Amino acid sequence: MNNFQFDYNQYKKKLNKHLNLDISVATLIIILLFGVAFFVYSPIKTKKLNFYFLEVGSFLNYTQAQQTAELLQNNGGAGLVYFNNKYRVLACAYVEHEQATTVKNNIKADYSTAKVLTLSTDMPTLHQFSKKEKTLIWNTIKTNTNLFKQLFNSVMDYESNNITHDKFILNIKNILLTFQQQVDNFENNFNNNLKTERAKQNLNNAKNCLNSILNNTENFCQNCKLQLTKFSVCCYSFLESFC
Repeated sequence: MNNFQFDYNQYKKKLNKHLNLDISVATLIIILLFGVAFFVYSPIKTKKLNFYFLEVGSFLNYTQAQQTAELLQNNGGAGLVYFNNKYRVLACAYVEHEQATTVKNNIKADYSTAKVLTLSTDMPTLHQFSKKEKTLIWNTIKTNTNLFKQLFNSVMDYESNNITHDKFILNIKNILLTFQQQVDNFENNFNNNLKTERAKQNLNNAKNCLNSILNNTENFCQNCKLQLTKFSVCCYSFLESFC
C-alpha cells in the first residue's frame, strides 16, 4: 500500500461500530424527522457543503506546480494542479476531513507542507430560477455528492483489493449511467445563460472523468485517483456556477 492510499478497511471497521444503533432509537429518530419534514419541507435547503482534498504544495508559478505534480504522480498520488488563488497540487479528494488528515500525517516526512484543503461554499439562493428549476439544481447537487461517495468507495475498495477489477469497472459503469441521466435531464430543462452554461460544462467535465477511468488502462490506479480528484473539483465547480 503506498503512502497516498487511505486505510479504507480500517475506516470501514470504525464506521460499522458507529452504525450499530439501537433499532428503537433509530426508529424514533426517523419518525421525528418525517414529522418535522412534513411541516417545514422545502425543495431547497440552504446549507454549507465542504469538499476535502489533500494538498502537498501551493505555488505562484504553474511550472513549479506541474513539476511537483509529476513527481507526485510517480509516487501514486493524483497530481492534479488546481488554481485557487495559487496553483495547488492535490494528491487526492476525500469524503471526510478525517480521511484526508490521516493520509496527510502518513506523508508528512516526504511532504512537510502537506495540508487538508477544504473548499467550502453555501448553497446559492437561486432567486432567478423557478421552483422547478431550483429543485432540479438541488437534486443534481445531491446526486453529485452521492455519486462522488460511490466513486470514492469504489476506488478505495479496488486499491485495497476488496473488489475485483471486473467489479470495479461495473461500479464505474453504473455510476456513469446515473450521471449521464442527470446530465441529460439538466441539459433538457434549462435555457442557456452564463450560469447554466458553466454548470453544464462542469457536469460534462465530471462525466469525462468517469469515461477516462473506463478507457485509460495506462497507470490505471494512479489515473483512477486523478479522475476521482477531478470529479470532486467538478462537483464543487458545478455548485460554484450558481454563486
